[in-house]
Amino acid sequence: MQPAARGDSVEKLATFVFGVIFLAVMLGLALLVPNPSESQSFIFRVVVAAAAGGAVVFLPGAVNVNIRPSIRAGGALCVFAMVYAFNPPKTSNAPPPTPSTNKYNLELRLSFDPADRPKLEPFEANVYAIVNNAITFSDYPHSQDPKLRSNAVRRGSGGIVVAFSDLAAGDKLSVVVEQGNRSWHSDEMKMPEANLAMNPVALPVNTGGGQP
Repeated sequence: MQPAARGDSVEKLATFVFGVIFLAVMLGLALLVPNPSESQSFIFRVVVAAAAGGAVVFLPGAVNVNIRPSIRAGGALCVFAMVYAFNPPKTSNAPPPTPSTNKYNLELRLSFDPADRPKLEPFEANVYAIVNNAITFSDYPHSQDPKLRSNAVRRGSGGIVVAFSDLAAGDKLSVVVEQGNRSWHSDEMKMPEANLAMNPVALPVNTGGGQP
């Protein structure tokens, strides 16, 4: 065998092995990721097309394809173009689940220990509202930055009230108050689920012979 022919055979064999391995890898990914995102689907199509082109380098015969007037290919490149251009049908026509639209508003009056009340000045304290471990809004009473002010915080001589909005069942709420070198952190509250236990109740017996 001539060196050039031997080198060509080795190159084809390496391409074939590459294609077979990547096809096996993509089969495993298809089982592990049954619902890929759009970006994952694009990457999978490119890799599968390249692997399919490498896996057919030893197949006999010539293959040519015209996908569009501007796309013509033959051989392994032809297989790559066919696999990439193939758009598999959706396996399910069921619409994606819609998120729950049940939202709730809640006002919380902050309660401080009697020993801490004389130390707190409601009109001087900074307030942070936290939902699911993230600061949802804050209120700095002396700030000129509108991003640091919130109408959801009400202050008065009796204390501080924080109004939460757009809450869902299961949300975790807490409030942080800071004034000078003092800081208070509330207990965490979880929005209750809307489940009510129903109990049987005995109805009074109607002895009048008519409608109640």
